[in-house]
Amino acid sequence: MVDAFWKQQNSAFLRRFRTLVGMALKIRSINDNSAVHCPGNLNLSIMANAPLAEKTLFLEYLSRGVLTQPTTVLKPARSGYACSDGDSDLGHYTCNMGFQPGELGELERLPGWMGAYCLRPHYLNEQVHRTIFMHEAIFEMNSNFGPTLRAVVYDIRVGPTLIHGYEKISDSLYIENLKLCSTPAIFE
Repeated sequence: MVDAFWKQQNSAFLRRFRTLVGMALKIRSINDNSAVHCPGNLNLSIMANAPLAEKTLFLEYLSRGVLTQPTTVLKPARSGYACSDGDSDLGHYTCNMGFQPGELGELERLPGWMGAYCLRPHYLNEQVHRTIFMHEAIFEMNSNFGPTLRAVVYDIRVGPTLIHGYEKISDSLYIENLKLCSTPAIFE
């Protein structure tokens, strides 16, 4: 039963990344389960199916019963938007460095694959879109969190072609074993 649920969740996640109409993102803490010093930075790695550099990323969590919503501006990963060859559930392709990141023609299918993101068997020579763009985000954190952090991270895309004029893309974040910071509020 759990295996079937996992496959369904995984399939929905991959389907969202493969679509050309909707946005998708996946968040991972670069800090992992190591200490975030007080105050300190929370470093996140963001995988998206479109370039999101210079977009605002929101982090929402409850801190001592108060909704906290810091923001930051997304940056391309240190490697930039450099394409990297893919041979996984997100596509089977090589990169053509003669094209700009995200541009049609940037990817070339591996032999034996066809369709959007080169995910169906059989070769067909048509243009494909890149699936993954890596980003980095750094949130300055005060001492009002820890030892665990449960948060929702999201971006809002606005445009006339979107239903209701906007689209919210989100992911959840859970980090445990963070260093608990002492503040004057603890002693009051």
